[in-house]
Amino acid sequence: MNLPKESHGVLTITIRLAGEYLHISIEDNGIGREKAKLLKRKFSHKSLGMELSQQRVELMGSMPAVEKPNVRVIDLHDNSGRSTGTRVEVTIPVNY
Repeated sequence: MNLPKESHGVLTITIRLAGEYLHISIEDNGIGREKAKLLKRKFSHKSLGMELSQQRVELMGSMPAVEKPNVRVIDLHDNSGRSTGTRVEVTIPVNY
């Protein structure tokens, strides 16, 4: 199977503490979620990473008297509208 992106992959992880919140940013230079969906239809591989992460966040938020973590998934694009990757931003209260 050929990889859908010809250049090398880059994954950037940034973690910072701001007040009572831990901010985590995970960014890649992949093909983007839209193109990945199209390719997923052609192959039988099922990625569980996002689904499992969402389940963990929901579990943390279901704990009593605990503020729920926030997760945002952002599709990145260049000036011409082509996908340049994906960024996932997670904000977790550190008052656990």
